[in-house]
Amino acid sequence: MDSLRAFENSEPEDTELFKHQTLFKDFNMDEFQNDRKSNSSFHFNLPEELKAKGVVISSLDEVKENPQFKQSLISNSKIGDKFLHMNNAMFASGLYIYVPKGIEIEEPIRLTTNIDSNLISKAVLVLDSNSKLNVIKEDYSKGDNSPVLYSDCIEVLIKDGAELHLSHLQNLGQNVVHLANKIGTCHRDSKILWNIGYFGGKKVRSRVHSILLGEGSEAEDVEVAFGNNEQKFDVYSTLLHTGKNTTGRVLNNCVLKDKAVSIIKGMIKISEGAKNSN
Repeated sequence: MDSLRAFENSEPEDTELFKHQTLFKDFNMDEFQNDRKSNSSFHFNLPEELKAKGVVISSLDEVKENPQFKQSLISNSKIGDKFLHMNNAMFASGLYIYVPKGIEIEEPIRLTTNIDSNLISKAVLVLDSNSKLNVIKEDYSKGDNSPVLYSDCIEVLIKDGAELHLSHLQNLGQNVVHLANKIGTCHRDSKILWNIGYFGGKKVRSRVHSILLGEGSEAEDVEVAFGNNEQKFDVYSTLLHTGKNTTGRVLNNCVLKDKAVSIIKGMIKISEGAKNSN
């Protein structure tokens, strides 16, 4: 109920600096009400040899009481974003991935979502100390041209010395409104690399939050959007330096034609005590 109340009472932008720079002032959930039965689906690959090493991929329903799952959500609970609150309040499906301590997975794990109706989902990834994971996430849609809402949130907890490479390819139909939130919390000497490509969607709202909590942690956020017709992209990246000697890099770009529109925003925050961070 707290998340739902926060969604209903929040503005599309939560900062004074960007409150007028948004493409989602007129967002209305009523536009997406329909009685169509959902056939949206998730697909993922997990080889048997990884299961034997303790790697877990499961639905969120199966791990709600898992301490690792609860810790990952607690670590991200202070981000005040309207549509993140909506996802927290309304998500009905999703995935949980856990990589045990010291396990390095070189072959990418591929996650594919096929959307044909409204979908609000969440993925939670936990990398234990000194582990490594590569993920490729692909989003596609099917069906007619009626309005569809897709809200997806990826929350990542990366423990000491772990490393995550996450690539996201979004190629949705231009009848889909896409609300994307990505949150990565990096502990000591850990690293996260976001590689994101937006090709589809009628309106896309992307928020990437990289939280450099531990000393020596690193984050790189590379995003590109390709738009045509009347597509709209609202892209915002934040880097929060909390630990000492942290490194962050953001590179966002849009390539547009026809009547396509984009807003690209960013924020870098260096907390008191985060010495030698850049």
